[in-house]
Amino acid sequence: MTGAPRKRPPLSLLPQTLLPNRLPKGLLQPGLTGAILALLLATPSTAQTIAERLFEPTRAPEEVRMAMAEAANSAFVARIVADEPIAEADVASWLDATGNEIAGLLASTGVDPARLVLGALKNGTNGVGGPFQELNDAQALPELQMAALIDRVMTTVPLSSPVRGEYRLTSGFGPRRDPIRGRFGFHRGIDMSGAQGTPIHATAAGTVLRAGRYGAYGNLVEIDHGNGVHTLYAHLHTYLVRKGDVVAADQKIGGMGRTGRATGVHLHYEVIVDGQPVDPQRFLDVGELLLANAS
Repeated sequence: MTGAPRKRPPLSLLPQTLLPNRLPKGLLQPGLTGAILALLLATPSTAQTIAERLFEPTRAPEEVRMAMAEAANSAFVARIVADEPIAEADVASWLDATGNEIAGLLASTGVDPARLVLGALKNGTNGVGGPFQELNDAQALPELQMAALIDRVMTTVPLSSPVRGEYRLTSGFGPRRDPIRGRFGFHRGIDMSGAQGTPIHATAAGTVLRAGRYGAYGNLVEIDHGNGVHTLYAHLHTYLVRKGDVVAADQKIGGMGRTGRATGVHLHYEVIVDGQPVDPQRFLDVGELLLANAS
């Protein structure tokens, strides 16, 4: 198979259904108590507008659901702007109340989406700066705040492919017959075969935990993306980073090779959560879906 070049889509191209203030049809109506609490936490002007939409008796059920989602969304944004402490349970409640479609996609990675979003909130401000300028009312809309959060999640969660050129998926995740010993064993990642020197990119922003030669892995780079999520890139011909380097999403970190225990030129790629390997293909599939929805 081939890996098409993947560029993170501009936020302006993201479909409206991916913005968390949109509630997809068919979702269960959030609890009225939660909506009232959200109203209490929202700014006075926002709360008044939401309350009028929420409690007007002539409103259709779909409009009521959307008003409830908007209330929960506004309350969550207010907490982010106020720099209040946010726990994983708070993120989970917000995702449930708003019917965020990003949550459904992230869940297919096998990792709790609330955890991934919380990690983005904690780690997404590293390596940024610039002059401060106050927002006007239009710029401070919850939709824009949440669009920025979505972009932060896409930057801090390893959803893109480490190989941008042509490659073949030569081995998947899980049990397989070892290519050297011929015995069955567990493969902790996926193997992507291509030409020697093919550029290898960081699949999300993070900090380099180790870079060097490590036994059967050969030349290896491991990146900590925060919140217990790591990625590992092995059998590299060259590596361009050192331990402690802060890397950006999509940054080139090395070239494909066959160092270590390898039968040919390829990248061995792992995604690790809390020290345990998970299937990287799930993350790549989510990235493909996001790009497809944005086109």
